[in-house]
Amino acid sequence: MKKKHLLFAFIFPVLLTGCIYDCITDPPQSGTTITITADLPGNTASTSGNVAGTPNITASPSGNNTDVPNTRIALTQDDLDVDLTWETGDQLYLCVVYGGAKQKQTVIVTVDDENSKRATFSITLPEGDYTTFDLYGVYGGGGLFATEGEEHLALLPTAAQSVSSSLDAIQESKAVMLKFAKTGISKASPNLSVNFEHMGSLFRILFKNTGGSTLNNITAAQLAAVSDIPAYPNAGGATYNLIDGTFSGSQGTSLSFAPISSSNVVSGGILAFWAWFPVDKGGGTGADWPALNLTVNPQGGDHTTGSSKAARKTTTGKAYYLYATDNGTTLSFAASGDMTIAEGKLADTRDGNLYNTVTIDTQIWMAENLKYLPAVVGQRTGSEDAGHETTHYYYVYGYNDTDVATAKASANYQTYGVLYNNWAATESACPSGWHLPFDMEWTQLTNYLEGEGVAGDKMKETGTTHWPSPNTGATNESGFTALPGGFRGIEGIFDSIGDLGYWWSSSQRYPSNTVWYRELYYYGSGIDRYYIDKDYGFSVRCVRD
Repeated sequence: MKKKHLLFAFIFPVLLTGCIYDCITDPPQSGTTITITADLPGNTASTSGNVAGTPNITASPSGNNTDVPNTRIALTQDDLDVDLTWETGDQLYLCVVYGGAKQKQTVIVTVDDENSKRATFSITLPEGDYTTFDLYGVYGGGGLFATEGEEHLALLPTAAQSVSSSLDAIQESKAVMLKFAKTGISKASPNLSVNFEHMGSLFRILFKNTGGSTLNNITAAQLAAVSDIPAYPNAGGATYNLIDGTFSGSQGTSLSFAPISSSNVVSGGILAFWAWFPVDKGGGTGADWPALNLTVNPQGGDHTTGSSKAARKTTTGKAYYLYATDNGTTLSFAASGDMTIAEGKLADTRDGNLYNTVTIDTQIWMAENLKYLPAVVGQRTGSEDAGHETTHYYYVYGYNDTDVATAKASANYQTYGVLYNNWAATESACPSGWHLPFDMEWTQLTNYLEGEGVAGDKMKETGTTHWPSPNTGATNESGFTALPGGFRGIEGIFDSIGDLGYWWSSSQRYPSNTVWYRELYYYGSGIDRYYIDKDYGFSVRCVRD
């Protein structure tokens, strides 16, 4: 799936609708292939308010406003709206039951070039003497069992697949699952339509630090109740029976969440916890959920809400938002309005960092180096190594191990941020709504600052706290506040911290496989434009979309 596209988007709660329709004209024989057209309605859903709301569904073009879940192929979050699209390469796992036998098939959808809400996929009828067959399908999770006779069992996602602080990560892991079942299909005339249904719902907790000190090393959150929650923890190895509609495993009194990596939520920062869980659909408006308490685990001890989120109905195919604030000693449920950020700030909800921003000409830039660190490696590990040519690598200058919490505790991380190879910088570094600048965006910036020959002084932090003495000419009149974070070289070394600063662009230099970047230095007033291999580790400044 493409980055930054998920087929649900969320508010609290969101109901998603969609179905698949078959187009079959000639009665096929055993062993022949049937092509099926899958259509999605152009439906957008939105609600207002906080967690205590009910769905407000915008009708599809057909006027259908029923509780029919969507096919989750691309999930694009746009504030509180949902846009539904297929993506080329998405897989469906099918189980054909015929004449007492079962056959597993994996199919790839092909998206209509002119309508991304329409796709096609093909199935092949098994050989054999039978008159009718049943067809079951699932999207997402771990696919279907390969064991003979158990092809109707769909593997639920693992915890690693289904929890994150990023919606993009939930999409990439294919955690969200959908299913359909159609029985008694005539082999002679298999005209049919199938409706995908959600097997669970998405949950997002926004956790804001309202205290004056950083809440360090947060690695988990938990929703807990005094009685069983009608949901199934993704413990790994659990299954869903597509034939009888039952889950294996048991429900429990808690649901666990985790961020992408150990997170330090700064004062005023916000950390998101995303998760997808299989849940009971329930009858009518849903299943009865008990009252819930929230626990978050900053360094120094767990914080638990003193009052509960009230019991309510929940069901499949929705996204539920919960909000909480923590002043350093007390964790409390809150409202969406409590999640506001001061003007001129950027809150990265993937890890709880908060950045200053600056407007220069018509562009809005981060005024600090990016600190997003989902993983870390030492200087001698890199994408120049055979077999890792496009692997995303993240470095902290001077740190040569793999523990994120330790790397984040270092002075170099806190001052200069993270060094990224270009694959990481381009594809995953910047938060939603921001991007790694193109080469021409860097050029726009330096042109506005009267050219490369003098722009450096207008971008560098003043004084000698970080740049070498005497740092003559540095005015930082742009507000860019550039720091000399050094680089990680393909020789497996860190170099030039305190002297030079390097920042990636996303623009490749053709026909070579190198990328344009910018360099600032202590001994001159300018900013240089060069190109280099993608394997180097440079700093990142994101610019707003």
